[in-house]
Amino acid sequence: MVSNKYLISLLRSSENTNTGLGLFVLRIAISVFMVSLHGWHKVNNYSAVLNDFPELISLEPRNGLSMAIFAEVFCSLFLAFGLFTRIVAIPLCITMFVAALIFNAEQAFIVKEKPLLYFIVYVSLFVMGAGRYSVDRLIVHLLVSRKNH
Repeated sequence: MVSNKYLISLLRSSENTNTGLGLFVLRIAISVFMVSLHGWHKVNNYSAVLNDFPELISLEPRNGLSMAIFAEVFCSLFLAFGLFTRIVAIPLCITMFVAALIFNAEQAFIVKEKPLLYFIVYVSLFVMGAGRYSVDRLIVHLLVSRKNH
């Protein structure tokens, strides 16, 4: 089992009100864009998307598409709530890295720009954490208060 000390350090982020508000807006906006513009399309049109989905990084199309859906929908929803932010940012970073530099490898940089911008946001959230207005913060407070009793 993961030690509370490590879990607290993984979930803890800035308590600053302005930073927290900025991270909250960033998490919500990036998650809404990712789910509504990318992930939900893949879920609703799974068969059609699967027919055109290439083999990437030695993954069969079905596995690659499933992993993309997991990141773009489920990880994005966790990110919106600020739940395990640093953990769910990892599959999102990987998905955007693959989209930019492998899936669109032969494309012009302008095509790679959008997944690279998403990648930068996810890396930033990985580094900074969820911020003050998040489920992560509530979990930290519960763990710290339980440890102090």
